[in-house]
Amino acid sequence: MLYLAYSSLYPDGAGAQLQRILGIYALSRFLGCGYIHVRVKNIKYQGLGVLETGIEIPDLADCYNELVQLPSDPMTIADFGDEVINIDQPTIEDILKLREQSLMTDRNMLLTMNLPYKVVDRYPGVYSTVRGIINEAARERLAHRPFSGEFNRKEGDEIVVAVHVRRGELFSVDSDRMLSNAYYVAVCKQIADVLTRTNRRFRFELYTEVPRTNFVRNGHHYSPEDLKLSDFDQIENNLYRINQHAVSTLFNLALSDILVGSRSSFSYVAAIAGTAGRVIMPRFWHALLPCWIESDSVTGTFDREILTIN
Repeated sequence: MLYLAYSSLYPDGAGAQLQRILGIYALSRFLGCGYIHVRVKNIKYQGLGVLETGIEIPDLADCYNELVQLPSDPMTIADFGDEVINIDQPTIEDILKLREQSLMTDRNMLLTMNLPYKVVDRYPGVYSTVRGIINEAARERLAHRPFSGEFNRKEGDEIVVAVHVRRGELFSVDSDRMLSNAYYVAVCKQIADVLTRTNRRFRFELYTEVPRTNFVRNGHHYSPEDLKLSDFDQIENNLYRINQHAVSTLFNLALSDILVGSRSSFSYVAAIAGTAGRVIMPRFWHALLPCWIESDSVTGTFDREILTIN
C-alpha cells in the first residue's frame, strides 16, 4: 500500500499547518491510501500577543494536537526504510503513479509532502472526510487547560454566529489579505436580517486580536487604534471575544452554527473540520467547498436565500 504523511519541512502558523495535515488525511481517504499522522511540532507565528510581548505560549503545539486528532495507521516513518519518497507538492498523477508502483511491487511505500493543494484545491469536496474532527469531545480532552473556560456553550435554540476577523500581523505584512471592517459588518447585517425574519434567537461572537499597547516590531508599528473596533458596534447582539487563546478560538469557530470566515487558513480549518451548519466566506487562494456560501469580498453580499438553519 501507499501511505501518505506530512513532511513538516517548513514551520508556519498553526492554521496553515493544520490545513495541510487535514488536506493530506482527506487525500489519503479520497485515493484509498494509508495515512501516517505527523503532529504539529513548531509554530512559527503564535499570534499578535506573542508578537507584542516576545513571550511564546507554553505548550501551544500540544494544545493544537489535543484539539485536532486524526486516526493513523499503526506505523512510523522509520518502518518504511528506503521506501520513503518526498514530493513537496505532488499532483494527483504523482500519487496515483506511486500507488500503482506500490501495488505492482507488493511493497509498502510512504509519500511525504508539505502541500497537498495541487489535489485538494482541485477537488475540495474531499474535505468532507474531515468534517467533525473538531467536536465536543475536544472539550473534555482540553478541560485541564487554563483556557478551557473560554469554550462556548449554546443556550437552547439560540443560533451562534462566529465571526473571524483576521488581523494580527496583517496590519504590517500581507495587508492585501485583510477584509475590511465594512465587509464583516455587511455580512453580519444580512445574517441578522435573515434570522430575524425567521424568528430565530441569535448572537454574534466576534473573534479578533487587538494590540494592548503601541509597539514596534521588525520596523512595523502596531496600535490598538488599528482595528477601529467601534465599527463593529453596528452588529446586533454582538459579543466581543478579543485576544482569547488561539485554541479556544479555533474550537469556538469550528462549533458555531454559522461561521463567517476570513481569508485565512485558521478560518478554513474551522470550516472544514468543525460542525458549523453554514460557512460564509469570500473566494481566495484556496477553493471553497461546494456547500459553502460565497460572499463578495468587497461588499459582503451573498445569496441570502440559501442561508437556512435547521
